[in-house]
Amino acid sequence: MKLLLYLTLLIAGLCLGRYFKRAFTGPDLGFPGVFFCFLFNGFFIALHLDIVTYGDIFFVGDVSSSVDEYPLVLWLAIVAAVVQATFIPKKD
Repeated sequence: MKLLLYLTLLIAGLCLGRYFKRAFTGPDLGFPGVFFCFLFNGFFIALHLDIVTYGDIFFVGDVSSSVDEYPLVLWLAIVAAVVQATFIPKKD
């Protein structure tokens, strides 16, 4: 059940991160937009790396036994952290 929650957060974080990048990218990009995206994506990157490093999920707890049973989750977390790091808006 905890892994299902994590996978839901993974998908939601990637979808929202991409949406925010597209929404804030443009010639009128300012500091608040970049800062918001940086904080949003930073939270989800930390969430993904916590699974890989410690086997924990923020506010949920230990999932190391589930991760040992399903090691594919670790690879998904690594890929999601790298992809999430690319969702920073830029000025066109």
